[in-house]
Amino acid sequence: MHDLKEYLLNKEYLTPQELVYLSLGCPELKDKKATYVETDESCVMCGQPIMGKGLKKTKTWPFSANFTNIDLWAKPHSEHVCIPCAYAQIGKAPNGQALKGRTFVATTDEFKILTDNESISETILNPPEPPFVINVGLYKKAFQKHLILRSKVNYSTQNGIIVQYGEETVILTPDLLEIYKQIISLRKAGLGWGEIKYDTPNNNKKKAEILGEKETHIFNERIKPYLDTLALEFLLITAPKGDKK
Repeated sequence: MHDLKEYLLNKEYLTPQELVYLSLGCPELKDKKATYVETDESCVMCGQPIMGKGLKKTKTWPFSANFTNIDLWAKPHSEHVCIPCAYAQIGKAPNGQALKGRTFVATTDEFKILTDNESISETILNPPEPPFVINVGLYKKAFQKHLILRSKVNYSTQNGIIVQYGEETVILTPDLLEIYKQIISLRKAGLGWGEIKYDTPNNNKKKAEILGEKETHIFNERIKPYLDTLALEFLLITAPKGDKK
């Protein structure tokens, strides 16, 4: 896979599948059903030209007969799939689990499993140098989804970070990232979601014990535009928590 690795490293823009494949070191796809062919056709999954050796798509490989996300295919009439996309679909993460539903951060030279809220929040607040992909599939809403098919590659963090949260793409703006820091402080102090979200005298008293009265007022105003958004839900569910007060 040396030539493929060199080709990917020299591409200006990578698909999420290509970036993840690079992050894993371009491993060999070991599958008895894999049929390698020379083709110049585009990949059914990402739509990129295969440019040489690809894999033959069948009715049950690399997508099972129960696969229902064909709406995500870029070239649904193609009969071939590129190696990075095939690996994203059936390959294994370093821990031996299926790659497609894992929670991880990937760069061109590192793949890191994120195992809990601490590692997720740390990665979001201190992301690696672009390009990178962050996928979160730990929670009920996101568990075992085809994350990589839906992922977006971060090429800059200037305007925020893109995170794939199950079937949903979450854009965390700089404002939301600052809110996240305060949510983490409140969650670690034991406050629940409702106590953080809602502006009531009792909730504000609890928040003021951690943030101070002035910052609590500012915090309440800042989160108002996000109260019913997926972004705020994501921040609340991924913030590390302490013992409930």
